Amino acid sequence: MKKLIILQLMPLIVLTQLQAASFKCKYSTTTVEKTICSEKNLSALDDYLSITYKEALRNNSNKDKIKNLQRNWIKNKRNICKDDYCIRDAYISQIKKLQLNSNTKFSGHYVLNEPSNCTADIDILQFNDNKIYLHGISVTKSRGHNIGEVEGFFPVNNNKVHYKNKSEYADGITSFTITFKKDSLVITNSINNGEWGIAVDFDGEYKKK
Repeated sequence: MKKLIILQLMPLIVLTQLQAASFKCKYSTTTVEKTICSEKNLSALDDYLSITYKEALRNNSNKDKIKNLQRNWIKNKRNICKDDYCIRDAYISQIKKLQLNSNTKFSGHYVLNEPSNCTADIDILQFNDNKIYLHGISVTKSRGHNIGEVEGFFPVNNNKVHYKNKSEYADGITSFTITFKKDSLVITNSINNGEWGIAVDFDGEYKKK
């Protein structure tokens, strides 16, 4: 099985040093905190979670409920994780919960419609600075179940996102275009330079679940 290493696409949060917003990395003591501080996408998710949490406090009259939700999440979800995949999923889940009453129409879990030679799903988080976080996995149904995985932060322009990455693992450019529609998104023009494995792409219509 050939697996794509997670991609860091665009450093959209500019920091003088890698620093999670909700705690000081130089004082990190747990394995989870050290993992967050050492991985750029996780550190950026932590920054955005901190912003989303503060927005939820401002916009919710029951502030104690929000504070308890956050404390329980840190103790019972994030801090029990053993790897970066678990940490990432915990952040995605918590940001979605805190965004429930906000204007984030693109946020959600999207699943590729059938028929297709791949099964694929994508998590999207939309933020108020007109940027999204995306994490997606595509798996072929044949030829050894090869896997493609993408992750990163993107600007949104006219309901479109343009993914473009120069891989360190293969020659050429890997790219595609995302167009957001009502309760769905469409990925077109996938160019797989080989790093996703044979027959892997992300093209198709994805329904929000």
